[in-house]
Amino acid sequence: MYHELFPPRELEPFLECLWVHAVSPTQHTQMHRVLPDGCVDLISGLHGEPTVVGPMTRHALIPIAPGTVIVGARFRPGTAPAFLRCASNMLLDSEHEVSAVLPGLDVHSLEDGSVAKRLERLRRILVNRLDDSQPDWMARVSADQLRKQPTTSVASLSRSLGVSERQLLRRFEAGVGYPPSFFRRVVRLQRLAHLPRVANQSTNLARVALETGYADQAHMNRDVRQLAGLTPKEFLGA
Repeated sequence: MYHELFPPRELEPFLECLWVHAVSPTQHTQMHRVLPDGCVDLISGLHGEPTVVGPMTRHALIPIAPGTVIVGARFRPGTAPAFLRCASNMLLDSEHEVSAVLPGLDVHSLEDGSVAKRLERLRRILVNRLDDSQPDWMARVSADQLRKQPTTSVASLSRSLGVSERQLLRRFEAGVGYPPSFFRRVVRLQRLAHLPRVANQSTNLARVALETGYADQAHMNRDVRQLAGLTPKEFLGA
């Protein structure tokens, strides 16, 4: 069972969600497909110590054993560096123990107790860092704009923000983890992932491609295979 929760009000500008992934002790080991989403996650319960998982450039298949209960916080694109004191592109396609990224932070309590208690401890840890947290507004605003309209050009973004393209590219990559060109690919994949499960013989994949921002069906085929490891038809039905 995977379930997302609205972030606490005080953390709403920084978090996409809090989330829980639980596998019953009576189930078999699950292979969970994780897709690139431009986010950084702080998770506990999957390994021996809470970890920070950086932005991904392709899917990963994660085995989750019976009886595992994972809790996590997912940062909005561009906001993680303010909490982690580490640029997102330094975490790209990698996983780090929280103690290595945030030395001195007491995170071991996240491993014990009920789900509600673990989520509350996670909330407190993040709230306690709010006073010192100042996300790069440029990275966050740019990422939000590209999510709404992936075809927005870097030139247009830089003009609207009143900065040079070079400065925007540098700050975007540090905040989000990717350059804007790759983030657009992630946005299109996420749009596709949030379509209803409609894959069948009559699915018009060319229309789906255009509705989700791809240039054409061939463009969608390439991107989905590279990022998700599936064909679009498999992806839509998964």
